[in-house]
Amino acid sequence: MIRWFAAGLLVISSATMAAPSFSPAHEKMLKYFEAHPQDGIQKALWLRHNVLVLSVDTQQHDAEALAKAACKRLLESGFAGMQVSVDVIEHRVLLQANRFEEAEHLDCE
Repeated sequence: MIRWFAAGLLVISSATMAAPSFSPAHEKMLKYFEAHPQDGIQKALWLRHNVLVLSVDTQQHDAEALAKAACKRLLESGFAGMQVSVDVIEHRVLLQANRFEEAEHLDCE
């Protein structure tokens, strides 16, 4: 019984370490950004609790303007005290090479 319990804890702890957990507010922001395809956002993800990554076709959309708009939305949504930043990356490079190519970085202030 004790061995089974210890093995269960090991499985649970390794599962919780596999992916960072984010607050409901973080998840809400991901849904918001991904629900606005007119902005050119293909994918949104939190790299860390204070770094939002937006994958965008930067040949069709202005990365700087998008980063500014995303920062404004984050600050209005309660992320002001977190020193949050936005990275806009090229979606084409993400798909083809499975890596980030940063088009714009903005610290939200």
